[in-house]
Amino acid sequence: MLSREFREFGEKPNIVLNLVADQAVLRTPTGRAKRISSLEVSECIHNVIWQLEQRPIEQLRTTGDHAIDSLQQIAKELGKTDAPSRGEFEMLLREMPRFELATLPAEIIIGRWKILGDRIVRSRIRASLQEGIGSLFEKELHLYGLALSQWSEQIVRKLEALVNSYADAYRCTDSPDQRNFGCGHQYWPASKRP
Repeated sequence: MLSREFREFGEKPNIVLNLVADQAVLRTPTGRAKRISSLEVSECIHNVIWQLEQRPIEQLRTTGDHAIDSLQQIAKELGKTDAPSRGEFEMLLREMPRFELATLPAEIIIGRWKILGDRIVRSRIRASLQEGIGSLFEKELHLYGLALSQWSEQIVRKLEALVNSYADAYRCTDSPDQRNFGCGHQYWPASKRP
C-alpha cells in the first residue's frame, strides 16, 4: 500500500507544480524586486515534496514504532535484556532517497503581474514552471516516486527481518513451560499454545 502511494505520488507532477506555485506566491516580493530567484523556486519545490512525503513517512514510522514497542514489551515480560531500540528502526529511515532536480529552475519574473492579484501571479508562476522545467520535473518526479516505492518495500522487509530476529530469540527460551528444540521449532504444551 505504501509502495503504491509513493509510486502514485511520482505520477502527479501537475498537482506538485500547483502546490509549488501556491507556495511561490507567498514568497512573491512586495517591494521593487519582482522576481523569485531560482534558489527560492528550488526551495519551494523541495518544501512541497517534503510536505507531501510526510504523511506516508509518518504512517511508516508509526508502524515501526508500534512493532518496536511491542517487542520491547515482550522482552520485558520475558525478562530479556536484548530488545530492539527505536534507533535501529530510525537507521532504516535514514536511507530514504532524496529528491534532486538535475538543474536549478530558472528565476521567475513576476513583473507587473503582482498588481493583478495572487491568482494571476499563481497562474504566471505555474506557466513559468511548466515552460521551464515541466518535462524534466515530470521525469525526475516519476523516478523519485519509483525510488521511494522501492525504498518503502525494502524498509518493510528490513523491519520484518528486525522483528523476526528478535521474535525468534524470544521464542528460543528455556522456561519450565516449554522445551527448546531449536529456534522456531519449539514444543508448546497444549495448555500454552497460542
